[in-house]
Formats: sequence, structure tokens, C-alpha cells
Amino acid sequence: FVGDTKVGKSCILSRFVNGTFERDIPATIGAAFFTKVLTTPTGEVRLHLWDTAGQEKFRSLTPMYYRSAAVAVLVYDVTSKESLEGLEAWAAEIADKAPNNIKLVVVGNKIDLADERQVSPTAAQEFVEQLNATFYQETSAFTGEGINELFSQIADLQLDDVFLKQTEATKQPEPSSGCSC
Repeated sequence: FVGDTKVGKSCILSRFVNGTFERDIPATIGAAFFTKVLTTPTGEVRLHLWDTAGQEKFRSLTPMYYRSAAVAVLVYDVTSKESLEGLEAWAAEIADKAPNNIKLVVVGNKIDLADERQVSPTAAQEFVEQLNATFYQETSAFTGEGINELFSQIADLQLDDVFLKQTEATKQPEPSSGCSC
């Protein structure tokens, strides 16, 4: 999970892992690690979740947390247009330092603050398309809206990858038309 400070990364993870919302979670220092097993219709998926710090002073540490990641979740605050714009830098860093096959997911958090909203779903969707992200989800860590759906979709991405890897591993090599030397 990456994004600017105060967008709700820790709150989303707390809501998902612990089922709770804490208004005054202290800022993440470096990163925090969570794990949770999701049961899906096609099997169990163990999610290893890294909550990275959004503050600039910890920015140099974040690449080590997504170097081997399968999915990068870019979080912004729907009440802050600047936090959406900040995702461009996060996406560029991921493109530069993460695996080539990493999937990007964009999350707009704090939808419970509808009166303060600065980013429309349409504007966010346009941004998602520019990034070529896999999907976009809106959430509220405060109410829990969209949280389980977000992680279910991420788990489905992981299952798709496992299925593809298993399928590729079980393919028979095609007969060669020449000499293998």
C-alpha cells in the first residue's frame, strides 16, 4: 500500500485485518506488515500486506517493500485532489523499481466525507486508465464500505496469477523441428 501521508492506508488495513477503525492511528514509520487469509470460491489466498509510510522522509525505504510484490495498491483521499496527483510519482517509482508484471490497483478512500469530496469517480477513473491500472475501488475505512470488496478483488488477481503459473508449468513442450544440441 503506497500513497501520500494521511490518505488512510493504515486505516484501510486496520479495517480489513482487525475489523476496526481508529481515528488517531499514528503515522507509519517505515512500514508495517499484516497478513490475512481470505477464503474465496476458488480457494484460500494468503495476503501479505505492507503498509508503507507516506511521509517524504521515508520515501527512500518504500522500494524494498514492493520489489517482489504482485500487486501495488495506490491510495488517495477523495477529499484531496493533491493526493490523487501524488499517485503519479508513486506509480513512476513502482514502474521503475517493482517487478514488470506488478498489477496496479487505485483506491479512493474517505468516501464517507461526501460533502468534502474534491475528486469525482469519473476523474479518478480517467486517472486509473492513464496508469493502465487493473482496477479502481472506492472505500471508507471509517464505515467499512468497499473494504472487503477491495481485498476480494486483490485475492482474485492473485488466484488468476497462480492459475496462470500452474497452467504454464503443466504445458508440454512443443516438439522441436530441428536438432537440440
